Amino acid sequence: MAVAQEAESAKTMAKIIRSEIRELAGFSVEVQRRARQKHIYLHILPPDGNLRLTCSTSVPEKRLADFLASKRKVILRQQSRLRQRQVIGARTYQSGEVHPLWGRPYRLEFVDSGPVYRIDEIANCLYLRCREDADLERRKKRLDEVYRSEVQKKLPQLCPELEARVGQSASEYLVRKYRRRWGSCQVFSRKISLSLELAKYPEICLRHVILHELVHLIEANHGRGFYALLHQLDPDMSRAEALLKSSAYDFPAIAALLDSTVS
Repeated sequence: MAVAQEAESAKTMAKIIRSEIRELAGFSVEVQRRARQKHIYLHILPPDGNLRLTCSTSVPEKRLADFLASKRKVILRQQSRLRQRQVIGARTYQSGEVHPLWGRPYRLEFVDSGPVYRIDEIANCLYLRCREDADLERRKKRLDEVYRSEVQKKLPQLCPELEARVGQSASEYLVRKYRRRWGSCQVFSRKISLSLELAKYPEICLRHVILHELVHLIEANHGRGFYALLHQLDPDMSRAEALLKSSAYDFPAIAALLDSTVS
C-alpha cells in the first residue's frame, strides 16, 4: 500500500540522493531524499509493514515527523492488517500458542484436570481444561467459552455505571458468537447482545460497545444525533474504534494505540 499526500503521484521516479533510517514520531522509518520531488509520500511496505518516506532534499525532519504523526491511525491499521496476513490460518490452538485476553498476550496451556480455566497474570498463561489430543474445533470452542465467560463476568461491573451514564437500561445482556459485528440492540425488547470476541481486546472496547448499544435505546439509527450523543458519553470512543479495527493478535499495534492519543 502507498499513501500519497499533498499531490497526485509523480509521473516519473526521481533520482535517490540519499537514504537513511530515522526515528520519527515514534516510528522507525526509511527516509529517501530524492531530486526534483515536490511532495511527501508514505509507503507502508509488505510483508512486515515497514515504513518508507520519500521527499525532497529540503524537507526538514520536523515536517516529516508531523506528517507521520498525522497518519498514525492509518499506519497502525495497515501494519496490523499486514501482520495479520502472515498468521492467518496458522493458529492451531495448541499448548504454547499465544492468544489475546483483554488486550494482553497469554500463552495457552491445556491441562487434564483442575478448574475449567485459570489465568496466571504473573506468567501470562491461560490454563484451559481440555485434552491435548482433542480436535482443533473442540480446542477452539473451549477457548471461545473462556471469552464468553470473561465478557459475562465484566457485565455486572460495567453495566450499572454505563447505564446510569446513558440514562437507559437493557432488559437483558447476551453474549454471542458473531462473525461481523461487535454487538446489537433490539430496541423494543431492550435486549443487548455482545460479541464474545470483545474479550480479546482491552476493556475500553467492551465499554464502548455497551455504550453504543445503550445509545440505540435513545437514537435507534446511526444518524448525526446518535454519534453526537455517543461521542459525548464515551471519551474513549476514538481509541476504542481504532483498537477494534486492529487485529487482536497484533499486540504491538494494540499497545501503541493504548499509549497514543487518538483523535
